[in-house]
Amino acid sequence: MDKARKDALFLELFRENRGVARGIIARQLHRSAPHDIEDVMQTLVLKCFRAFNPERAETFKSWMLQIANRCAIDHLRRLKTRERRVGTASSLEDIEPELASPANVDPAVSMDRDRFQHAFLHVIAQLCPKNVAEVFRLHYLEGMKCVEINRKLGKGKAYASLSLHRYGPEVFATLRRRLS
Repeated sequence: MDKARKDALFLELFRENRGVARGIIARQLHRSAPHDIEDVMQTLVLKCFRAFNPERAETFKSWMLQIANRCAIDHLRRLKTRERRVGTASSLEDIEPELASPANVDPAVSMDRDRFQHAFLHVIAQLCPKNVAEVFRLHYLEGMKCVEINRKLGKGKAYASLSLHRYGPEVFATLRRRLS
């Protein structure tokens, strides 16, 4: 089967079953923000598209729903890990007021952070188109989620996550080499 027919079959099967998958994800993420459901749906599309086998089209629905469930559980685990690291504090001042002031930051930590940020900005400018570099900057340095980035840049639903997925391995491999 050629690529165009394979892609068309995937699209057809995914459209038929996305409502059920969204329901499973929404049920798992019932306490999360609505944009988290969109993030997990984007992850689901990417994972299913990459692993799609047209010869198993008859079992697509059950296969996709298993992936949807795992994606939602993985997302919840990441949220839980992030909460454990940061806690429920809304800002650095809530955690440790004296650390929030730039005057109290250890110069070695500040220099490492500055060195990393400079190297990161240089690598993304070198390897990525301008719009994609902006996606990396907003996601990794500003802490924005993919949905927020898409909205800010006026792009489609999957633009940020696809950009991060496409350029991420090369960016981080280059960054590791540069910082070591």
